[in-house]
Amino acid sequence: MLQAFLEAPPFIEASGTPIQSMYAEGVEGDVWVNEAYVDALMDIEGFERVWLIY
Repeated sequence: MLQAFLEAPPFIEASGTPIQSMYAEGVEGDVWVNEAYVDALMDIEGFERVWLIY
């Protein structure tokens, strides 16, 4: 399993954080991938979607 950290300001706590993107219009976040797993994402540009399971 790929290990990553999701950072999505302004949502700091789980309570009140939308679980569907349609309820967080205009909000951007970042996914920080553990250095040991960076090679697993070498061809990510070829994918239409990436699923984040949390």
